[in-house]
Amino acid sequence: MTMYSAGLRLSEVTHLKPTDIDSERMLIHVRQGKGMKDRNVMLAPRLLQDLRNCWTQYRPKIWMFSGKDRRRPISSTTVQRACKEIATRAGIQKRVTPHIFRHSFAAQLMRNGANLRHLQVLLGHNSLKTTSLYLKVVPESLDVTNPLDMLDI
Repeated sequence: MTMYSAGLRLSEVTHLKPTDIDSERMLIHVRQGKGMKDRNVMLAPRLLQDLRNCWTQYRPKIWMFSGKDRRRPISSTTVQRACKEIATRAGIQKRVTPHIFRHSFAAQLMRNGANLRHLQVLLGHNSLKTTSLYLKVVPESLDVTNPLDMLDI
């Protein structure tokens, strides 16, 4: 849910700390993402509630999602296995990986009319060229009104 809601990479979600959740500004602070860059991403109210429930139940001290040893973050392998198991239980035949949640986040934002530059910032891409690959995934994002048709002449 966290990967999909915020468009996080696997390594970003596994290294999320409770202190990275800013409920006042409704942001998640991603520290040292790809390219060792920090960025802020949106925090959905529904995700905030689930993260609060998680915090109440497990009382994480260092990592939002701890491994067996609570001093270490949950492993990437554990998250990958969980994704596979959930997909199997849901009857999904296609291969499901954690990165699919990031792609789904981006594609849904594009369908909802997100600005490509805004999406670039949320995903933490250096190049707009990388982000523009989502235009191929969501061809209807190019479905716009011709400027001539908007003139009152």
